[in-house]
Amino acid sequence: MKQAVWKDTVIAESDKTILVEGNHYFPPSGVKKEYLAETEYRTHCPWKGEAHYFNVVVGDEINRTAAWAYPKPKEKAKHIQGYFAFWKGVFVEEQPAFKSFLIIFGLSVLLILIISGCGPGEIKTGSETEALEMEVEEEKEMDELRERLTDLQYSVTQEDATEPAFNNEFWDNKEEGIYVDIVSGEPLFSSVDKYDSGTGWPSYTRSIDPESLVEVEDASHGMLRTEVRSRE
Repeated sequence: MKQAVWKDTVIAESDKTILVEGNHYFPPSGVKKEYLAETEYRTHCPWKGEAHYFNVVVGDEINRTAAWAYPKPKEKAKHIQGYFAFWKGVFVEEQPAFKSFLIIFGLSVLLILIISGCGPGEIKTGSETEALEMEVEEEKEMDELRERLTDLQYSVTQEDATEPAFNNEFWDNKEEGIYVDIVSGEPLFSSVDKYDSGTGWPSYTRSIDPESLVEVEDASHGMLRTEVRSRE
């Protein structure tokens, strides 16, 4: 069961979400529409059609254009007609009951390990201590990133999420400058090489340094695509 949560309030929940381009789309029956207010904002996707955006409203708090849906999608997106997706800090997560099961299961496994002599009280070797220190350091770095980045930036760079096409910060940006890795600060692309690909995402004819990028094959969504990522 997936839940869309903002300000500790469940905006939508369903076990029949559809994953498209990294976004969970909730069926209309699972969306609590009392928390949504439609806006006049629209974007267009070449294969999905026109997206209608909604403010998410919880009490006096408003998260503008944080939800979207395709009321009349194109043929290839008919399966998500009327379904709602979320971003801008509206987190999609497992239902708490499932989390509780995982915690109980984890405690049970821990108890078994302790009984078998593999518990926390066992003296750790040097390599085990080093691995634990590295894990703590990595978690500290992740916490620092969560504080420094927006929710969307963190989801895209650390959790393989995808910004909505035609509704992201740089797809139609025409200012001159250098585009850098938002995490490491490494220069990746120049505005001189930017062009309009019609995809709704920033596109470039080349990178500043090919060694700064890595290509990853993506076979999801019934197609084979090549994703370009920062090597860092």
